[in-house]
Amino acid sequence: MKWKYLVILFGFLAFFVFSSCHNTGNQDVIDDFPLGIGGSETRSLTLVNNASKDVKVYLVFIGGLTGNNGCYTAEDFKSQGCDVYRSDRCSITVPKGSSKTLNLDMGGINLSGGLDNEPMGSCPTTMFEINISAPDNSMHDQFDLSLVNGFNYSMKISSSTGVSTKYVTQATGNSNALGVFPLGCTQCVSQGSNPPAWNNCPGNISSCEGQCYRPGECKIGPDELHPNVPCVLEVNTGGNFTVTFGNPS
Repeated sequence: MKWKYLVILFGFLAFFVFSSCHNTGNQDVIDDFPLGIGGSETRSLTLVNNASKDVKVYLVFIGGLTGNNGCYTAEDFKSQGCDVYRSDRCSITVPKGSSKTLNLDMGGINLSGGLDNEPMGSCPTTMFEINISAPDNSMHDQFDLSLVNGFNYSMKISSSTGVSTKYVTQATGNSNALGVFPLGCTQCVSQGSNPPAWNNCPGNISSCEGQCYRPGECKIGPDELHPNVPCVLEVNTGGNFTVTFGNPS
């Protein structure tokens, strides 16, 4: 008798996995499972280029395309114009004065983005990080701007919930910037921050030129979880995000 129940259980699990990622023919609809499992919300990422030239945006899928229990495939991004050149990353060019929108309606996904460079690649690179419906916090999205790897474009992240990071326009002077990891600060506060030491990055004084790490650029507070101004912002999941970028001031 117990084998009968095991067969039923495995059959249910197989149906659940299939159904949560089943495409009904309309990618705006995924079968009705909670967000973080399959998600029935239509979400998007809009990239707005206010710079004076075309900009290539690099996206890295942290943990892979399904790391946040989403149902994404490489084709989901290829079909929207994002060139998937490795299994965990793609790139898309946004012409100056225009925008591109990527639908993110297949559940949770963790994105790290860089402009003209891969995030955590060559320096300097202003980075944006958007973690949608993480497995351990599936009802929320977290996002931030990061100057840990330097600064090359002005940038702001806006959520459709009304919460936004500061619009960062230069490498320094961001110790009180909402939703921003300041220059070279791997932790939100100076305590515990170990600046990157790769070639051409802020921690490498011989090659970072005017973007050297300085503890005074980090935020203040007793520890990284209690900065005077948050580095990471959190909103209820299900909304849209807009990343706006432009020339440095």
